[in-house]
Amino acid sequence: LRFFRKISRCNYLSFTPAIFLPVICETAKKEETIMQSSLFQISPVLTLTGLQLDATISLVSQLILDLESQIATLTQLDLDQHHILQIIATDPGNAYLQDELTSIRNQWTACLTRCADLEYSLEIGITTLEHSLDLAVLVTPLFSKDDLSLLDRAGNNLTILQKTFENLKKEHSRLIQIWSSRVSEHIQMEELRIAVDALLLLRDTWIPETTQLTTELLMTDPVVAFPPGYDFNSLIQEVVRSTEEKPEKLSERISHIVELATKALTTSNLTPMQKAQILLLKGKALNVIATLTQDTSEVKVTLERALELDPELADACCEMGEFEWLTVGPEAALNSLKKALKIDSQNPHILWRLSMLLRQLPKDSPSLCEFLSNSEFPDLIYQGDDVDATVATSLRLAHAAVRAAKASLGRAWECLGNALFTASLGDSSGGGVISRSLAAFAQAAKYSDVVSQPHFHFNRAGALNYVDNFNDALSSWFRASLLDPAWPAPRIAAMRCLKALQKMHTAVSTPLQSLDKITRKRVATLISTLSAPKSKTRHLGPFQNLRECSFDELSEGSNKGVVCCGGVVTSLPSDSELPLNLLIVDADGTFVVLRIFQISKGSGPSTKDVITIPNPIIEECSIPSDLIKLLRTFDACVRAEGSESPDDDDISLEVDGDSSIVDIKFRIVRVPSPQFLCVNGSRVGRMWTAAAVPKNVFFASV
Repeated sequence: LRFFRKISRCNYLSFTPAIFLPVICETAKKEETIMQSSLFQISPVLTLTGLQLDATISLVSQLILDLESQIATLTQLDLDQHHILQIIATDPGNAYLQDELTSIRNQWTACLTRCADLEYSLEIGITTLEHSLDLAVLVTPLFSKDDLSLLDRAGNNLTILQKTFENLKKEHSRLIQIWSSRVSEHIQMEELRIAVDALLLLRDTWIPETTQLTTELLMTDPVVAFPPGYDFNSLIQEVVRSTEEKPEKLSERISHIVELATKALTTSNLTPMQKAQILLLKGKALNVIATLTQDTSEVKVTLERALELDPELADACCEMGEFEWLTVGPEAALNSLKKALKIDSQNPHILWRLSMLLRQLPKDSPSLCEFLSNSEFPDLIYQGDDVDATVATSLRLAHAAVRAAKASLGRAWECLGNALFTASLGDSSGGGVISRSLAAFAQAAKYSDVVSQPHFHFNRAGALNYVDNFNDALSSWFRASLLDPAWPAPRIAAMRCLKALQKMHTAVSTPLQSLDKITRKRVATLISTLSAPKSKTRHLGPFQNLRECSFDELSEGSNKGVVCCGGVVTSLPSDSELPLNLLIVDADGTFVVLRIFQISKGSGPSTKDVITIPNPIIEECSIPSDLIKLLRTFDACVRAEGSESPDDDDISLEVDGDSSIVDIKFRIVRVPSPQFLCVNGSRVGRMWTAAAVPKNVFFASV
């Protein structure tokens, strides 16, 4: 009875030989008399031995079933991990997938612990079963058929259980080996991917990472970041030297990545998709210096092999488009990017590249016309005739890129800012589009890889200058020049704008009596014309119902329900390619600067014309003298270091010397489009209107 109670209390996970002690003890007591006893005396021992064998076989069988269940769980977990790793290879930044992988690995660890407990218990159980069977053989009568049959069945069960246990242990070991192999492959892929990501980030943040020109300095007000006496010569030398060293330093990292890729490709049991991912990462690394090497065949061959192994690998198509863009031109890249878009229309990297590429293609490009006539992507490709289809499609693609970016992507925001800026040049409805452009640029400026690029600051400066935010525009051009002193465009743009603003300031602030005789006479004539009641009525044209105000009565911002008149004194220097700048005077003799946008080249009012401006927009231009001194100092240092391009004719542009630099401050009347104006009493309409085309807006692909 004690024996059966012992069995009922037994937990097979803590299986021990203790359950067999009653029989063993009984046997020990009978050992001396067993040969002398009768069959009747032995039969209780045989019965207990049989019960012991049955109980042990039952418990070992249950342990085997539990181990089989755990092995099946391990098999499923291995398959789940393999599936997750394949998805992660195409979407490495997916946090949900990483959480799933962590959960699977935790379950795997728990299952391995359970298997270890079961195998330990089975080792003890099978050993105990072997001992029990040996004991049963000793106490069983030689000529009892029933008892011999019991022993035979027990022996067969023991053999089956032993073989099953050995097979399960082999399967367990095989699964551990496969799991370890896949984890090792994943670690290799992660190491390769991390190395490539670090390379791309270093490429985009090279100057802040290798010089004293940090991202913090770049985003600080230049007047604060670079106080008077700052050693620009040393900074320029450091930036130029670092730029020259960049290809060699990046090549060293690329060589290491190629070694990692080669090692990863030698791993056994790689699927074609895994090989394609490795080749894609290798191609991305090689593509970093594609424009700096004469032989680019390895990049092309690597990406082509990746596409052969996995034709649906959208990132490889995108990277091939990038390579063709860098080495041949934007038109050559269109087919690859279009193919990538067909595979994955939600890939932000494909979308923002296509958005930029469309703006770089000529209007009569056959490839562009074919793409715009494509009906596969009705949500992305604009099909109407009422607006520029290229600009509208580019804008849709840029918006889609921002929406598709699961993790925030600075390049997508930068592309959206550029697309909105381009769209705003043809927008005469107001400042809504350009305001959204500036907001997108502000979002992009939160990312170090974007802030470290000179073309970002150059394009942002163009948008800021377009809304007459000259202070921030000059600062952005200055940052672009700091990041690439050898690139003359931003420095020329800043100095040209500064020179124009200084002349506007001088023209507005110079007293009438200080003007030359011809100009005084012209101004007097204009004031007389504007003051005459009859001519005033005629000049107002269709705006008779609006309240007429002088320039001094206008408040900053939009003046709704108001009209003002001014006579053209002279034209003023252009601060950029976009507006027409004029000096005008009202009947009170107050001068302001008139800026007319979206005006065709060679068109516009002439000297002595009277311009009527309904709902005028007034802006205050204010440039502190500290910023002017900073720009002049930097310009002089660049020239002294010889970092400017000798091939650029505009590089000789200088600001007029002045020992006492003062703040620039004057008022501007902004006219978004000439169609709103009346000139000499006649409505201009669309006669002078033309969408502006910026000559120096750079939409770099990398």
